[in-house]
This record gives sequence, structure tokens and C-alpha cells, in this order.
Amino acid sequence: MGHVIFIAGIHGVGKSTLCKSVIDPMGVKHLTASKIIKKYRQVQIENKTKYAANIDENQIILIEGLHQESIDEAVTVLDGHFALLNEQGDIIAIDTTIFSQLSLSAIALIIDEPAKIEDRLLSRDGKGYGVNRLSKMQDIEFQQAKEVAHALDIPLLTIDFRTEEDPSSTLAKFLSTYM
Repeated sequence: MGHVIFIAGIHGVGKSTLCKSVIDPMGVKHLTASKIIKKYRQVQIENKTKYAANIDENQIILIEGLHQESIDEAVTVLDGHFALLNEQGDIIAIDTTIFSQLSLSAIALIIDEPAKIEDRLLSRDGKGYGVNRLSKMQDIEFQQAKEVAHALDIPLLTIDFRTEEDPSSTLAKFLSTYM
């Protein structure tokens, strides 16, 4: 497994849209954490192993799935989160040790105006979470990104859609250093 670049941000911030516009033309493998978890969790269910749907178990599945999916890749971009909502709706920061096991080389954190994120979620999913909750979640995401980057001694690029003139070019330039 080569370089793993983690593209992070809360639900609805625009990670996947930005990744598709930048990463797909570069020919780099682009994976989403949620799709890896769904794929490998399904395998476990089909094999009739016991599975409890919780954040910790999902992260273990993500680690194993990422290693399987990117074993022969020079560069893999993984699109995911540093903070999630648990089944009770509480915002939970994902433990730093999970990210060390993902063998990350760098992090790009995407942030935006919470009201715009709320609008995207309402439009895309038909459900919002409230601007205040999204703001708090984005703050936790940002703090956790800084903590993980520091703990792993890897670069952290923050792309703020509110101020960044050309987010696509900024991300492409950042990624090109790992090609």
C-alpha cells in the first residue's frame, strides 16, 4: 500500500463532489469510508459472523477494507470523517489510533458555512441536522483533524469553501506532491 490521503469533512460539506472533480481526472484510486464499510460489513453478514452496528466496529472494518482495496495502489484517496453521529445523535470524534492504523500520509480537511451544508443535506438527503449542530460537528472535525495530523506528524491542508478561490486547484496541487 502506497500513500493514503484522507479527505475529511462533515456530511454534506462537498468532499465527494470535490474529489470527483479533482481525483477522477488524475486517475488516482478514490474510495469512500462509508462504501468500504458497507462492502466489508456485508461480507461479514453473508458469512454469518456477529456484527454490532457501532462506530468502533465500523472503523475496524474500514481499516481492514482499506488495506484490501488499496494494496496495489501507489496513491489512494480516502474520503471520510473525523467525527460522526452515533445512534443517539451525539457527535463522536473518531479515536486517533484508528487513523494511525489507516497509514495516512496526509490530510485535506474541507469546511464550509454550516448554513450551506444544511441546505445541501436538505436537498440531497431530504433531512437536515440544524445549523448549530453542524457548526459544532465541523468544529469537532477540525479539532480532531489537527490532533490526528499532529499525532501522526503528517501534513494537514484545510480547504475552506468560504474563502478558497479555487478549491479544486488547491487540492490537485496538494495531491500532486504524493504522485
